[in-house]
Amino acid sequence: MKKSLLPAALSLIFLTPTGAVAERVCVEEAAGVCLKYREVQPETRGRSDPKPAPAPQPALPAGPDARAEASLSLTRTEYRQIQAGLRKTGHYNGPLDGVLGGGSRAALRNWQAASGFDQTGYLTFDQVIALQDAARGRTAPQPAPQTAEPAQPAAPAPQPETAAAPANPAPGQTYSKTWGKSIAFAVGDMSARLKRLSDREAELEVAYEPVNQRQFRFRDDCKVPLTGPFTCELRGFEGQLLYVTGELPNVHVDGEDIAFW
Repeated sequence: MKKSLLPAALSLIFLTPTGAVAERVCVEEAAGVCLKYREVQPETRGRSDPKPAPAPQPALPAGPDARAEASLSLTRTEYRQIQAGLRKTGHYNGPLDGVLGGGSRAALRNWQAASGFDQTGYLTFDQVIALQDAARGRTAPQPAPQTAEPAQPAAPAPQPETAAAPANPAPGQTYSKTWGKSIAFAVGDMSARLKRLSDREAELEVAYEPVNQRQFRFRDDCKVPLTGPFTCELRGFEGQLLYVTGELPNVHVDGEDIAFW
């Protein structure tokens, strides 16, 4: 009898890890009596599958348009903002996962066609700025229409100047200042433009036009009061904040003090 029990005892010793006892779990029960058990090894309990790695950004093909986008070094968060802009402008309804696959590229081409750009399916710095402006409902500034001289100059003006509004800038008149700068190793011209919108505010636009490195261009604008000090934030190269302060006609922008009149 003892010899018949020895093989079973040895098999339990070698099959069960040292210090670990298999746990019997009831898998079939009837009328409060367990009919079938299953043994569970303790080292298998509590294990969980590793989380899947996030989807990588698809590699861009070796073409001039793809290389131009790759030079922007856009982050996954910035790609999510691009997808959000495409969705807000009505060209994209996919997930905001920061991965520009076939659906995102097709939406980008549709937006490029609707916005007057070449349908490459790849982004340039100017297009990133234009898409952000479109998502915010902003459009490029339009030139002031040329109006003829009034037929009856003796008639009173519909909106006469008051002491609260300065004589300059005149309604609809645009003032511009340009000066040379060097930004991020690109030499060019910084310019500021001021256009009066009403008796209380004007539009101030700041732009940078490089001589050779076209990807360093930027242009943004904000509304400023005609009287009193102001501060506004503009987006410079690669979205960097450009603070503009002053009190008209004096403006301080990018280390330069200018006077519009």
